Amino acid sequence: MPHKYKILALAIGVDVIFFDQLIKYFILKKIPEVGISFISTEPITMGLTLVKNVNIAFGIPLPQVAIFAIIAIILGLLGYFIFQNFKTESKLIILPLIAVVAAAVSNLVDRLIHGGVIDYFSISTYNYQYPIFNLADAVIVIGIVILFIINFKQKKI
Repeated sequence: MPHKYKILALAIGVDVIFFDQLIKYFILKKIPEVGISFISTEPITMGLTLVKNVNIAFGIPLPQVAIFAIIAIILGLLGYFIFQNFKTESKLIILPLIAVVAAAVSNLVDRLIHGGVIDYFSISTYNYQYPIFNLADAVIVIGIVILFIINFKQKKI
């Protein structure tokens, strides 16, 4: 893989962690416990609500030991895929993979520092409250969707 793509991948990873942690810092310092609503028109409400999620995705409860084991396995597998793609010169797959790993690391930092992941984006529509999430969660979902699209397109060719 050319050197410029390695630098770009590193920059993406560092930026994801930096901005996610920076937003969480300000959320912890500035958002009142009741939260802030910035769109409040029926049927959609969006805002910032501070939540410490001690569970896994979508609030599914698991013991902390199991959560750390799952995180270690997932990060290990993603690290393996990154290593394989660095070797095979796959520029297309490496960038979303790096973004997903960096986002997972940022959430892991939360678990280690705060005892849970700091979530803050709140969206509800038609009286349904979606799970509250953060920037890292969004990066993980977007990165995985991009990887599925890349995989689908490569298999179709």
